Amino acid sequence: MALLGFPARQDYRGLMTPEPEKFQVALLLPNEERSIEVGRDEHIWDAAFAAGIVLPAMCHQGYCLTCAGRLENEGEVGVSCCYAPGSRARL
Repeated sequence: MALLGFPARQDYRGLMTPEPEKFQVALLLPNEERSIEVGRDEHIWDAAFAAGIVLPAMCHQGYCLTCAGRLENEGEVGVSCCYAPGSRARL
């Protein structure tokens, strides 16, 4: 067996924990808190809209930052698809 171009003594891929396909996201809205599931390749805004939650947005591209939010707890959110400052946010 060869992994990464060199012989391996053991295949460790089965021991690795796969990353989840969906994540639970809590949205702290002005009058309530809502929880949604967001897929790995899904935008939080799109998942919220699909769940019947209307969040602010004007350009849907990240230019105007109307849709900007913030993390209340530790975590990481990818913003490389947007034109917001920074290509990756770690808060």
